Amino acid sequence: MKTPVISVILLALVAGCNSNGDDNGLDDVANLVSADLDSYRDEGERLSDEYEDARATPIADLPTGSATYTGVGVIDTNPDGFDDEGVIGRSVVRADFDDGTVTAELGDFLDIDGDDVDGRVEIEDGDLSNGVITGALSGDLAGGDVSGSSLGEISGANGEAVGILINGRIDGGDLDGNFDGAIIADR
Repeated sequence: MKTPVISVILLALVAGCNSNGDDNGLDDVANLVSADLDSYRDEGERLSDEYEDARATPIADLPTGSATYTGVGVIDTNPDGFDDEGVIGRSVVRADFDDGTVTAELGDFLDIDGDDVDGRVEIEDGDLSNGVITGALSGDLAGGDVSGSSLGEISGANGEAVGILINGRIDGGDLDGNFDGAIIADR
């Protein structure tokens, strides 16, 4: 897997955004990225630009202990591109390199018009093995139940970034249907 692919996908999704809680970690980034489309788009572009050429962190150079990564995430329910059926929000990814576990949270969602969208999507009890991230998605978004999977990697020379592709299904609610998306974050 190559992070540049994740960065390009996220950049394409985030670029499509026009300029028209709970204590689960998202509050930690509330001051880093404002909850508006321009701020989310700018943060996504910054992360994509900064890690565009980053490769997976060599196993010998992976951090020890734990690390928290903050950034943005996009969920797109339109296979033709992020235009009117997707959301963008904050992301927090916590990796425990010693235990080989990862969790991620996406929330504070906005739709393409900048309107709030209720919900939270999580990776709980994800696996982190040799810098590769896998895990099941769960949560609720716009009145529907979220289920899906994730595949990502720790990237950069010293594990300073994470990129995760996500896909699955939202059953019910305003965004009912299949989705693709991405999370990109750094520490």
